[in-house]
Amino acid sequence: MPLPIAKPGSIVVLTATLACGCQSSPKSTPSSMSPGLLTVWAEPIPEAIEVGEQAFPEGFTRGITTLQPFDGRMWIGYGDATRNLGSEIPVVFKWFASADDPTARTADVMATGQGPQQRSPADTGEEQLEPYRIIDGDLWQPGVDSTNEDEAWTQAKAGTWRVVDGERVQTRLIEGNVFKLAPAPGTPVWRKYRNIPGGEHVHDIIGFNGAIYAVGSGADYRFEFANGVVFRYLWRSTDGGNTFETVRRVQVPEVGGFDTRFRRLLAVGDTLYVLGYLNPFRTQGPITGVHLTVRHEDGEPVLEDLGGDLGDLLPIRTYVLPGGDKGLIVAREGRRGRTRTFLADEDGYRELEGWAGRRVVDLAMAPGGTEILVVASDGFPEDDGEPQRFAFYRSCCEEVDRLDEIREIDELTPTAVTIFDGAIFVGSDDGRIFRSGMNS
Repeated sequence: MPLPIAKPGSIVVLTATLACGCQSSPKSTPSSMSPGLLTVWAEPIPEAIEVGEQAFPEGFTRGITTLQPFDGRMWIGYGDATRNLGSEIPVVFKWFASADDPTARTADVMATGQGPQQRSPADTGEEQLEPYRIIDGDLWQPGVDSTNEDEAWTQAKAGTWRVVDGERVQTRLIEGNVFKLAPAPGTPVWRKYRNIPGGEHVHDIIGFNGAIYAVGSGADYRFEFANGVVFRYLWRSTDGGNTFETVRRVQVPEVGGFDTRFRRLLAVGDTLYVLGYLNPFRTQGPITGVHLTVRHEDGEPVLEDLGGDLGDLLPIRTYVLPGGDKGLIVAREGRRGRTRTFLADEDGYRELEGWAGRRVVDLAMAPGGTEILVVASDGFPEDDGEPQRFAFYRSCCEEVDRLDEIREIDELTPTAVTIFDGAIFVGSDDGRIFRSGMNS
């Protein structure tokens, strides 16, 4: 049954049945996910934390922001694109070979001609790495924020000429990065593409109907961005990610007072959701959502504004459910508010009432694709005197609106979760990775 788009301002109750393979309800079937005690398994970024503590004594993001299994390895995400950690120390691709080996390995990056000379063979030229996306069987990474050196390299390239105060000057360009894991046996290697026009920030990348789309923010020219003329972008590649062109570029309504970005993508069936926000940071007014849908007609993108309950929300994460025809959108109310979770298909979206009151941190699909392991809290950062209580929850693809608690998480403050090589892994806000077995 299609999911019609909710009307603006409405709250929609959803009890959905998804054909993902669950045979009965969560309460009547023993879960394959029964996390035991979480124990410290790895501390993969000690050098980055040490440098960050010295460079940013006022604080910085030191957490493990994503965990991504792919082709027998588990990749991690970390960094700080606000403080610019990667300009202080190379932020690199780190991976693990198995659930029994806590050794964090580092992958080299092929970057010749795609930026300045690397500080090390693994240097990405990025301040932060996340999220990972699988596109047509390949692993990709959007370049959230180029380092200062990468930006200076692009600015040295020839741009167009313009007249300033009667003098002809050459503009400085802005470009962003995307990365693709090279399909080669043995030790993994990433390939860097500095090919996103205007991409000061590249927040997400996804495959859709034979093309690759990316989203973010920036400006075509450095003089625009430096003067507060910021745009949100939708980019598209039709040659496998070798080059990208701008599909949509939208300027902030007021120069110097707003930030705007397209931040997350979700491809379900014949619809691509493009989710972003407009932030009046100068006045600290409410953040509002700015969203689109994309459909292809004769191979070309057709864009349409997306309204409904998502219109007032900041997109946080998106997930494709097994089968590819449905997905989840996790969005937040304002800067630090609660999250709301929506089920989307190619015809629209509806809110999941059973997830209400939870701040979703991350989720992972269990082996077999029938269950969803969710990490969430029932408190919110802005609640005075009320500490957040984190827990594991279970949902079933057949009854995705239901969210049943498995057990409380009191060993750490979680930032990411995945299931890899028969074990549950949880990233923490202090840069550690915890491990638990899975009991049937």
